[in-house]
This record gives sequence, structure tokens and C-alpha cells, in this order.
Amino acid sequence: MRRLAAAATYLYQDGPRVWYATQPTVTKLAEDRAEQLKRAPAKMAQEKDDRLRADLRRSWDFSRIHPLLRTGADAPDDLEA
Repeated sequence: MRRLAAAATYLYQDGPRVWYATQPTVTKLAEDRAEQLKRAPAKMAQEKDDRLRADLRRSWDFSRIHPLLRTGADAPDDLEA
């Protein structure tokens, strides 16, 4: 029963209790979302980049931050570092 509850979309289990619900389980929702992201890696990379850049807009203790460098040549050679 535990294996069936883990694989089923609407079947819940809590100890000895088992029931069906009209909403999918959180585990099933997370698995579906992960599959969507696996099918669109470029979209996932763009979302990650956008979130990182938005987070870096906050004030930090560093004078300069260079996020998402592809190679070492992308970082400027500043003496201030």
C-alpha cells in the first residue's frame, strides 16, 4: 500500500489511514514540475540566472560582484579586488 500511495496521484496515506482526495499529492506535484524543468533546460537556466541576478541587486559588503562568468576571461582585471 505504501508503494501504491507513493506512485498514485490522488492516493494519500498517513499511518494505517488511506484515502483518495481531489487534489494531487505534494510529491506528485513536485515530480511533475521537475519533469517539466528537465524537458526545458534552457528555460531552467534562464530562470536560475534571473533569480541570481535579482538576488545580487541587494546591497552587499563587496564593492563589486561578477555573477555567471563563463570563463576567466569574462572577469575584468581590476587592481581594486
